[in-house]
Amino acid sequence: MKKFMTRKHTEEHLSSRKDRFSDLMGKGLFLLAFSSALSTNIWAQTTTTTNAQTTSPNFTGKVCDSKDGSSLIGCTVRVKGKKAATITDANGNYSITAKPGDILIISYIGYETVEVPAGSKKASNIFMVDDSVIMDDVVVTGYQTLKKFNVTGSVNTINNEKISLRSSTGLNGLLEGTVPGLNVYNDNFRIRGGASMNSGNDPLFIVDDFEVEELPENMDMVESITVLKDASATAIWGSRAANGVIVITTKKGKANDFKISYSNNFKVSAKPNFDDLHRASSEQIIDYDREAHLYGYNSMMGGFGYQGAGYSLSQEILNDYWEDVVIDWETGSVLPMDPTKLAEMDARLNKLKTYSNRKQLEDNLLRNAFRQQHLVSISGGNERINYYLSGSFIGGHSEYVGDKNRSYNINSRMSYKLLHNLTLRSDLSATFDNNDNGYTNLSSDIYNMFPFQMLLDEQGNRIADYTQFSRMDADKYTSEYGYLSFGKNLLDEVDLANNTTKNTDYKARFGLDYRILEGLNLSADYQYERYQSINKDIQSVNSYSVRELINQHTVINENGLSYRIPKGDILDHSQNDIEAWTMKIGATLNRNFGIDKQHYVNATAGFEVRSKHSTTETYRKLGYDDQVLSWSPIDAVDLATNGTTPPW
Repeated sequence: MKKFMTRKHTEEHLSSRKDRFSDLMGKGLFLLAFSSALSTNIWAQTTTTTNAQTTSPNFTGKVCDSKDGSSLIGCTVRVKGKKAATITDANGNYSITAKPGDILIISYIGYETVEVPAGSKKASNIFMVDDSVIMDDVVVTGYQTLKKFNVTGSVNTINNEKISLRSSTGLNGLLEGTVPGLNVYNDNFRIRGGASMNSGNDPLFIVDDFEVEELPENMDMVESITVLKDASATAIWGSRAANGVIVITTKKGKANDFKISYSNNFKVSAKPNFDDLHRASSEQIIDYDREAHLYGYNSMMGGFGYQGAGYSLSQEILNDYWEDVVIDWETGSVLPMDPTKLAEMDARLNKLKTYSNRKQLEDNLLRNAFRQQHLVSISGGNERINYYLSGSFIGGHSEYVGDKNRSYNINSRMSYKLLHNLTLRSDLSATFDNNDNGYTNLSSDIYNMFPFQMLLDEQGNRIADYTQFSRMDADKYTSEYGYLSFGKNLLDEVDLANNTTKNTDYKARFGLDYRILEGLNLSADYQYERYQSINKDIQSVNSYSVRELINQHTVINENGLSYRIPKGDILDHSQNDIEAWTMKIGATLNRNFGIDKQHYVNATAGFEVRSKHSTTETYRKLGYDDQVLSWSPIDAVDLATNGTTPPW
């Protein structure tokens, strides 16, 4: 009895399972039929079915551009680790068969690849971020980012990969030879030649959507550079872009891509080589002066591009014998010089021919130029917040002894997605420059020195140069009247130089991006900038320029010398303050239309308001003492009215 009842129960149970299996089979066939009907509405579909009881469901969603919200057509959607794949239709929609828990991989050229769980909230509305690494496929105009195939104007883009390969410390080095139609010479940029003979020919520079006058010093912060070369630039930026536009985009954080980065750049340039100038040697200059002297053409001595109105050591020697040159005024001929005097003169000139200051200049006033750059950055983010924080240092010196430059920069770029269609952006930066300019006339003074004018004698003592004043007269006015020395030595000028420049630059930018409709976006941006530059040049009373100024305004009277310019240092001070703000509001439309979405429209509209206030303060203080910050007043009106007449 007990066994009979168990068997009966088992038969009833099997019968129930059979009925449910028949029911499931019917439902399964219906789902298969529905799936087949649904597949006609998508471009591609792969369905994997093991049996009717485990049919995988279809997951649907939409893929859009994160910046403007436009639908992305032809995006590849596949199941990770499986063969199932499809692409988005003309409206950006997709449908794919997958199991719960599968990972969907969405990829598209020019965008970062996205991975999301199938059936999740993220998978229903996917917003893809443009991949800045593949910047060849997009163009940044300053107002919007477009696909390259949608741009009709003449445009060239240099992406981050190409920038890193150039290993240049400046924009001119990055662009030189990389963009057709762009010529770079020193700090001058010409796009398709000059457009004006009287007005400026420089292109418009845009950094992160704002017009700038100072370019970023550290090129490691630059993500891409776009050069707009034709009328399309004018259509976007107006008449300011008549000479073309160079758009610079700096780096920013990326979602789900946390990075800590350090980069550096070192540049060493060899000291100047005067051999390349093919300038006249000591022997050539002296031979020329000798011939001019012997034939009565003393006024033609000197020159050769060294000192137009100079008074060289060879002229000093020759002037000692000017009375020995006899001219027959009846015939106009020059009589031969006394042989004894001639031999004496030639002996002194031949000794001077052996002098060459080349090694002394190279050892004491020239060096290899050096420049270094360092950048540390932290970047990352998620679907809502992206950030980029950086700090950089730039330092170095030129090929001339005495100068030193240092620059520090901190920067913060952030974006926050308040809503699915509203994004807030901020960019804060501060730059501090501290430059020691050294003796600013050193390069020109070296160039103008006669090759036989030495800096040091055989004992290592510094030799004064009287090229700009007759030594005979200089010694007379110094010893007899008490004037300050008229001599000049470049080593002294370098040691006495005290010329510094300090710059500070603060910038704050805020912006909003609002997606009104698919393909229609509104943006609002505001930038505030505060810039200050202070130059302080303290010229020592022992420097040549101050001594020369004091001597020029010194008069001889019965009581001796009367100094119209106080004896002491001279302070030249200049300060420039700039306060500016810019506000922009713009709208862009990027939309495909038509039955097959074969047509494309791109439109930009907006306005910009700018304000710039600049003040400059310049003054000079004579008889300045930097220790107690005191100076001596002068009667400028009397000095300008009566002036002074030096005895020479």
